[in-house]
Amino acid sequence: MQALSKSEYSRQANQLCATLQNHQQQLLTRLSIDGSSPTPEQAAAFAASFAPAARRAFAEIAALRPPPEDAEEVRVIVNAYLKVIDRIETAVTDHDAAVALANAPTNWFLPAVQRASAYGLTSCGF
Repeated sequence: MQALSKSEYSRQANQLCATLQNHQQQLLTRLSIDGSSPTPEQAAAFAASFAPAARRAFAEIAALRPPPEDAEEVRVIVNAYLKVIDRIETAVTDHDAAVALANAPTNWFLPAVQRASAYGLTSCGF
């Protein structure tokens, strides 16, 4: 498979992130998480559904071929998201992790989101 241009890579990756964001919003609605801090039980239920979907989305993003000069930056970005996804997965079975997720879910993604946005992945903010 041939490497994509930066604009095409960003377009495809942003599309995958937008699909994941839609899943996230549907999940938040289904779990009645309305912007206030969720309970640890809601956070664990969210993690159980969101983490596998996020892992699939970022596996697809990792499979895209960025321009060779951007490959290292893209690898760093994807790995930053995967580390957060690993952390979210612990909330499924670890009550303390679920409490932490309930109290500050968006803070977990902030460094990854900032780096992704700087690259042009503007739909990958969770």
